[in-house]
Amino acid sequence: MRIRGLTILLATTVAIGATGCGVAKGPTADGAEPVETTSSESLVIPVGEQVAFWSEGNGSVDGEALRKVKSESSATLLRTAAARNAFVDSLPAGLDPGELASIDLDTNLLVVGAYPKCMEEARVLTDAAHTSVWFHVYVPERDAGTVCAWSPHTVEVWKVPLAELGDADPAELDNSPPD
Repeated sequence: MRIRGLTILLATTVAIGATGCGVAKGPTADGAEPVETTSSESLVIPVGEQVAFWSEGNGSVDGEALRKVKSESSATLLRTAAARNAFVDSLPAGLDPGELASIDLDTNLLVVGAYPKCMEEARVLTDAAHTSVWFHVYVPERDAGTVCAWSPHTVEVWKVPLAELGDADPAELDNSPPD
């Protein structure tokens, strides 16, 4: 029996190797490391850092006003000082823009995303070619299956240094994952 099991394991390993199949990994829960895949075109790289966070769940933010700041559609890329200033000026009273107004957009890009937060976490990702930057919302494996009675509307702003994007031209970046 033991020899038969080893033979099956060896045959399976050889078959997988011969067909060129491999294991592709999705984004890591904490986003700390690049994600390895079998295709260089599908490499996903976490970038940036969160610089602002607002949620109707903290009790001091009106959910309706927060939805006007950013809906749960695709991410918004703030590429210029004018776009950033317009975003900051649109914030309802009570939402502190923090350091947003002082971030240098000659060397950084701002990514604004929104989602209903139960156990979800967010991360900004880019592709290997640095043609896209997108806001990725996921539920960590440890929290999969959790059901919440309420998922407060949450808006996050991430600062992404252009150096992390291979000095890509911000005007050329797409705000969704590549196909």
